[in-house]
Amino acid sequence: MLTGTVMMIGLATGASAAASSVDAGGGGQDEAQRIPARPFPPRGGTHAAPATATGAYVYRKRDASRPASWNNSTQQYLVATWSGAEYRPVALDQVRTALAAVGVELCGAGWAVQEDQAYGTESLFTDTPAPSYPKMTIGWPPIF
Repeated sequence: MLTGTVMMIGLATGASAAASSVDAGGGGQDEAQRIPARPFPPRGGTHAAPATATGAYVYRKRDASRPASWNNSTQQYLVATWSGAEYRPVALDQVRTALAAVGVELCGAGWAVQEDQAYGTESLFTDTPAPSYPKMTIGWPPIF
């Protein structure tokens, strides 16, 4: 079970996807990290609140019939980032544009979107390689 606030949403599209995108690896956070979901002290008082940001990724699920999850993910591709810790809808056109920029076509069933909230700025997502199951994660913290 994930202890962080991670949202995964399935996308459904038409044809089959290239095998290279399925075999590329995964994405998301590893629940085995066992670090508290909110490791920083509560906001308020005389301390300035830490900066927060959100990053949205898209990935093809390993098994389209199973729910979106870290263990069912492949290489993730960054779609968008924004300041603040809030979930936002991601438009299909945004996903297609982000994938086209790296030479991947959005096609077939079994794609998912993951949005991660983190302590830090958008550079946490833009300056860090995208997650790839099971080896590359941003980690908790700064993900919460």
